[in-house]
Amino acid sequence: MADPEPEEAPPQMQGPPREDPGFPALPWAAGGVAELLGSCSPNRMFQMSVGLRDALSASSVGMINGGQAGGQVGLQYSSALGLLKAELASAGMWNISLEGFQPLPFAQLNTQLAFVGGMLAGGQVHSIVMTPVGVLMGAANVYGQMSGEIFTGLAPAEGHQIMLGAHCWGLPGVYGGIKAAIEWTRDVTVGEEVTSQCSITAAVMAPHMTNDGSPGQPTYTFSVCNRGEMQSVLQFESGAAGSTLTVGGAIALSEMQRLKARWATNGLLGVALDVAGEKSAVTFCGEVNSTPGKQLNPKFGVTLMMGI
Repeated sequence: MADPEPEEAPPQMQGPPREDPGFPALPWAAGGVAELLGSCSPNRMFQMSVGLRDALSASSVGMINGGQAGGQVGLQYSSALGLLKAELASAGMWNISLEGFQPLPFAQLNTQLAFVGGMLAGGQVHSIVMTPVGVLMGAANVYGQMSGEIFTGLAPAEGHQIMLGAHCWGLPGVYGGIKAAIEWTRDVTVGEEVTSQCSITAAVMAPHMTNDGSPGQPTYTFSVCNRGEMQSVLQFESGAAGSTLTVGGAIALSEMQRLKARWATNGLLGVALDVAGEKSAVTFCGEVNSTPGKQLNPKFGVTLMMGI
């Protein structure tokens, strides 16, 4: 009797992924939570900027990730049309971009082209239009990825603000999915100074289909961020991979030093120390797996930023 033929694996999609947005989606939603939690993940990075003239500056970025090193150097010129950038990245790639170009008072365009060996290797355009009902944004790149976004805000009472937004993405002829978010923020002021701020954010990311052709599973996120003398955050995320609860906090040790920490129910514990100077800042970060019975797998990183 012949052995049964093995089942064929489902076809894999070629090209850009369709289950993830190709561009940032509603980055303002739970922005304080993302900033604190992300700053507690180890990175090995160096950034430097130098002001050459009033409208001309130079910058450089270097990073080591997973044993691989990369970086870029570039020039930025503030012109009447917008911010012109020319950057040389790893593997001999040149990035030429124009940011902040305003063809109309209520519209803005950002464009970028990438070249390798004199050949076009990539490019994208990002548009922003201010309307009476909110901000409209659209983006597309040479790989076929496209996105559209709208968000608006309202103030139901003094010191209170509500933000609403939706972001959809896809490829030509292929609907990718949608992300929607709502965020409520309350400011506490003494005189004219904001002494503390609390934000509550609810968001859902719903891809239409994964790259292997199976239906996409939505991911729900609920976040809370409180900023004052101390900062505390909480984020609960539930999706196809399970549920994760993450808590974090930050406290100022002095005017120049700030200690941050975050822990998640998956066992990852991260701690970071920010040390700021007049023209520089350095962050030392460490991460371990705190799950009982498992290896610690410690990771360490440092991020240095300098301005001249």
